[in-house]
Amino acid sequence: MILIGAFVFSYFITLARIPEALVQAIQGLPLSPLAIVFVLLAGYLVLGAVFDEISAMLITLPFVLPVIVKLALRPGVVGIINGW
Repeated sequence: MILIGAFVFSYFITLARIPEALVQAIQGLPLSPLAIVFVLLAGYLVLGAVFDEISAMLITLPFVLPVIVKLALRPGVVGIINGW
């Protein structure tokens, strides 16, 4: 059920072009890529209080993945850090 909801949510978020706007907003911040990763992890810490880990990652994937790719970070490494 969570997978279906995350897929539908991801589809509509991508259709509304929200990830592109988020990437542009984050690139405008005067933060290093490492600081942005720490901010993302802090967000996952807050979401972890409400959702389980997998649900939080599936719901936020349409937002977080384009940011990680545009910052020239490796998605696998960020996923390992996030899952740890």
